[in-house]
Amino acid sequence: MVSVFDGDSMLVETAAGEREVRLAGVNAPETGECFAAEAEQRLVELAGDEVTLVIVPGEDDEDQFGRLLRDVWAGGVWLNRIAVAEGAAMVLHTGRVGQEELSAAGDSAWEDRLGMWGTTCGPAPEGVEIADIGFDPAGPDDEVPNDEYVVIENSRAEPIDVSGWIVRDESSTHRYVFEDGAVLDPGTPVTIRSGCGEGTPTDRHWCADDPVWSNGGDTVLVQTPTGTVVARLAYPG
Repeated sequence: MVSVFDGDSMLVETAAGEREVRLAGVNAPETGECFAAEAEQRLVELAGDEVTLVIVPGEDDEDQFGRLLRDVWAGGVWLNRIAVAEGAAMVLHTGRVGQEELSAAGDSAWEDRLGMWGTTCGPAPEGVEIADIGFDPAGPDDEVPNDEYVVIENSRAEPIDVSGWIVRDESSTHRYVFEDGAVLDPGTPVTIRSGCGEGTPTDRHWCADDPVWSNGGDTVLVQTPTGTVVARLAYPG
């Protein structure tokens, strides 16, 4: 028996009893986010009533919530990869076996604007680019948070209103939201530092509780308030 919770997790009846399972190495949109319902429905279709769970070398056995981290197969199909290839989930940079294949599938889905990378949740304004990422400052990351940063810029000739826009990583927790009235001016890069501080409109502070950008690889996303992804940068670390 298989009961799907969302686009990357399910309840599976195993020989040892019911266990919650998380698809290893991927992250689907959270409930309420852009494309979450579509990702969940696609996993329901793919999983059916019976799946095969495979331990993944290089992955933890369980996540922080006690869910099994597994490669999930059904009908001869690797569901983790299909979710990524169809744009129903993004790749997590965990260093797991199969990382390169998953990353290649994710890159193709982004280039083709499939699933969560498309415009299902609204238009994708052009001109916003991720110009730079500083993910590995000298010294312990948590001691120099303002040396960790991402730079975005506007390549258009006119200002872009980014009120409510989101800058995030590939996790389900780190989110920076632009305030109402925020604007990206042409040719003026905006730096968002992970630590706290007063800042300016072009040198901003996330004030995150912990380091945002993983030294081992991560994905930077810029999204509109409705969740449409307008810029993406995946780096391997």
